[in-house]
Amino acid sequence: MPYKQGDVVLLPFPFTNQQGSKVRPGIVVSNSLVNQTSKDVIIVQLTT
Repeated sequence: MPYKQGDVVLLPFPFTNQQGSKVRPGIVVSNSLVNQTSKDVIIVQLTT
């Protein structure tokens, strides 16, 4: 699935002790050209 810059996605982000994770929203910050040509996508976790 090709992601676009600004897309909001739900991902399992790990806890700080790495013993588990919780599904949280994140926003795609890498631009669409990079997302189409690379296997990597840069995502930032959204928090309150």
